[in-house]
Amino acid sequence: MTTFFITRHAGAHLWAEQEGIRVDRLVDHLDPAEIEPGDTVLGTLPVNLAAEVCARGGRYLHLSLVLPAEWRGRELSADDLRRFGARLEQFEVRATPSAGRPYGPVGRDAGDETEARHCQRTTDSVTGNTGVSSEQTDP
Repeated sequence: MTTFFITRHAGAHLWAEQEGIRVDRLVDHLDPAEIEPGDTVLGTLPVNLAAEVCARGGRYLHLSLVLPAEWRGRELSADDLRRFGARLEQFEVRATPSAGRPYGPVGRDAGDETEARHCQRTTDSVTGNTGVSSEQTDP
């Protein structure tokens, strides 16, 4: 089982080291074909890649923080990440059918096609951080 950290940012890598987070492979781009069941992926992936990690049997831990708008686009140091509450939160992500369209129901007129979601907070046994899992339920 491999732990991947997907980041291009030196500050995020240093933050992980300073927090004692074990990483086997540090890469700046994820190739989902490399993920095997039981692997762990850390980072800030687009939702479609996070879903693919989960579909392949991997765990996805999102590097979450509360970043003020004026800080967007800046390179953050490890200290900046700590200041903005950096933490790893586990998410279980999966794609759902979208009624034969490339997009799902949108807005108030979605009607009966709206998918109900059941969300549940999870706690990572390694880091103690919390996350959210989501399952489709019958409306």
